[in-house]
Amino acid sequence: MKRPLHELVGEEVLVETGDVSYRGVLREVTEERVCLRARTGWREIPMARVVAIRGVEPEPGGRSDHFSLPSKK
Repeated sequence: MKRPLHELVGEEVLVETGDVSYRGVLREVTEERVCLRARTGWREIPMARVVAIRGVEPEPGGRSDHFSLPSKK
């Protein structure tokens, strides 16, 4: 069963466009854009490019919006 997008806010998702897939925690969905918090930073994807948004299991080691700084040696 498909879930409404508002139920995916705050969860890890995969956003697919015609040529790229983005993985991260869904933060906002508007008529114009999709905002994700990914491991490498924030991503804003124009809604016109989005083909699919689906929930995924969190990556091993925790959710992608939880970061740990490398230890200084």
